[in-house]
Amino acid sequence: MSQELYVIVDEHGEVARKVSGGHKSLGVFVSKKQAEKNFWRYTMYSKSDEYKIVKYHEVIE
Repeated sequence: MSQELYVIVDEHGEVARKVSGGHKSLGVFVSKKQAEKNFWRYTMYSKSDEYKIVKYHEVIE
């Protein structure tokens, strides 16, 4: 079984975080469409070219 996730990362490979209402959310999504739709929320306080969406693939045994 495998799980594919789409992660918004910065130029250093760190996962993007969104702060809203005192909650910190990680930029991790179960579909590329979700990641693209929410991309601006995680990059609005910086240059969007510093961030990208990458596919994370992990095999679960």
